[in-house]
Amino acid sequence: MFNRIIVIMVTCLLSFISGCSSSNNTTIKPAIGTITAEQLFAHQPIFQESFQQKVALQGREQLVEQWPEDLHIEVFFGTWCHDSKREVPKFLALMAKHPQVSYQLTALDYKKQDPLKLAQSHRVKFTPTFIVKKANKEIGRIVEYTKQSFVKDISEMLKVADKS
Repeated sequence: MFNRIIVIMVTCLLSFISGCSSSNNTTIKPAIGTITAEQLFAHQPIFQESFQQKVALQGREQLVEQWPEDLHIEVFFGTWCHDSKREVPKFLALMAKHPQVSYQLTALDYKKQDPLKLAQSHRVKFTPTFIVKKANKEIGRIVEYTKQSFVKDISEMLKVADKS
């Protein structure tokens, strides 16, 4: 009787271990480096699904129309990061409606690094980090989540930058 229990336990353990190792084969590897929205959507389906839901939810686009032409936003995020999965699709949904705003996506590894060391040179500590630049000068950051919304937060940064 005791031998049967041991055989059953060993069989269950081996079954569990083989299930864990085979599930790793289906895990999507994190993207790392400069990436386009199209590449992100193609290789990370969760971002595409969230993006499609967010496109319909956008508002206050008239404020974006007032943003200057020299506005650029650098986005540092992790495809493995839950905050990035929530915020980056919202941002991309807004940008899809406003192609006049330039942006660059840089996917980071688990150590928050990328091959070109862009995150390091911009002192990125948390993901996602949206660095807002006007005329190539940083005017503010959105780190991990917005205070109000992308439109309101960036519009506020622009107001402050125009006053100084």
